[in-house]
Amino acid sequence: MDIQKLQFIVADCLASGIVDPELVPKGVKVIDLHFYRFAIVVEKAERHREELLELLREWPDTSASGELQTLKQGPNYTQFGIVADDHLHGLMLMAVGAVLGFWEIITPATLSFEGPDADEMAELGIVMTTGFNPDGVPESTAPSGEPQPSKAT
Repeated sequence: MDIQKLQFIVADCLASGIVDPELVPKGVKVIDLHFYRFAIVVEKAERHREELLELLREWPDTSASGELQTLKQGPNYTQFGIVADDHLHGLMLMAVGAVLGFWEIITPATLSFEGPDADEMAELGIVMTTGFNPDGVPESTAPSGEPQPSKAT
């Protein structure tokens, strides 16, 4: 997997200068990953859809630290961080993939936890995605809620 290309793609999709979640401009979607929130420019993410799918098809089975969860298993943020070579780019990849409808994000809040219990769960890895198969990309749901056919074959 071309890690530098992956890192470039996810960083390129970030919106700049957004501080207040109440003032998110049109065409930007904010993805909450418990300790981090990422503002993703939907149009930029869409432009990188095919490149990102190609990279995700190369998701490794193992790393220097051992076996990795497959995308179909719904990896957590630590697994994404190992593949992306650092946790920040791993989290950005999770956010971009969620905007593209590749997967949904599961956080402690998704499971109705909040406060210190939620923080502890997040630290233990309960910031993860639902399963995803890049070779059989189903129709996804666009951030607007409108069905969006996949461009993958």
